[in-house]
Amino acid sequence: PRFCAPIIEPPVDVYETEDEVVVLIEIAGILDEEVQVEVDGNTLTVSGERRPAGGQPRRLYSQIEICQGPFQRELFLPAEVNPDEARASYNAGMLEIGLPKAGQKLSRQVRIVAR
Repeated sequence: PRFCAPIIEPPVDVYETEDEVVVLIEIAGILDEEVQVEVDGNTLTVSGERRPAGGQPRRLYSQIEICQGPFQRELFLPAEVNPDEARASYNAGMLEIGLPKAGQKLSRQVRIVAR
């Protein structure tokens, strides 16, 4: 029996540095050319498909935990980014996407008046 969800949601870490928003996505076993990354405003969408290994003889499984099929993850980014200068690297099953922040927000001091 297949116990996988119809669309797999890979695990994700999102963090910020001073200059960029970084997204780490665990997608082991997926070829880099089968991954699509799209940035639309504050939303990052990563999608693709984990396909069965081709050319394998018929197998009789006793346990299946590695899900195959389409995956998609949609994330709301914590800051405005510039997608034109994005970078991506894929190593050891981890996809890292670096999105430079669109602009530095000016700091503002607010005076608090005690009453």
